Amino acid sequence: MKYFIIGLLSLFYFFSCNEQKEINDIIASFPPNYVDYNIPPECQENNGYYNKDSEIVLINENEFNSIINRLKKLKSSKEINDCPSDFSFSVGKDKYCSCLYEERLIFKNGQLHEISDTLLYDIKSALTFYNSRPKEYLKYDHLIQKFGLPKNYKYQQAGETLISYDQDGNKTVDFIDFKMRLVTLKTK
Repeated sequence: MKYFIIGLLSLFYFFSCNEQKEINDIIASFPPNYVDYNIPPECQENNGYYNKDSEIVLINENEFNSIINRLKKLKSSKEINDCPSDFSFSVGKDKYCSCLYEERLIFKNGQLHEISDTLLYDIKSALTFYNSRPKEYLKYDHLIQKFGLPKNYKYQQAGETLISYDQDGNKTVDFIDFKMRLVTLKTK
């Protein structure tokens, strides 16, 4: 009986240690401005060139959980496509790269999946991806044409300044480095 209880406790301990950790952030890297590529980067190629300090973006828990839940439900694609990517992110152990020219496709751990316009827009908006693109370029973006500018849009000119406006309409200017942006999305 003593060994049975010890065995049962050992099994309980083993399985409780192997539980999946709660996902509490999304980490992304992408160019700090609009880039017209001669040779677009491959998935995850940009990961070595970002600033060591991540920008932290906070969103409400419901919005964050909605993104995580929809990412878990991505459907595999039967297409064969080796699409380039300049927008990659990770959620826990899962690595994602959105296709540069085929935004309805995304790589998840090296496998091609289909992603809805709404989910990709929500992810890019939450991670402030669009902030590094001037409005003149964004008007040609398929997702911006469909959904409009994100409510958190503030243009950040790479390598020079961040120009934004406070609630009173006053202009604020900050210096920004020109490396890949590393952004961590967390809940408030």
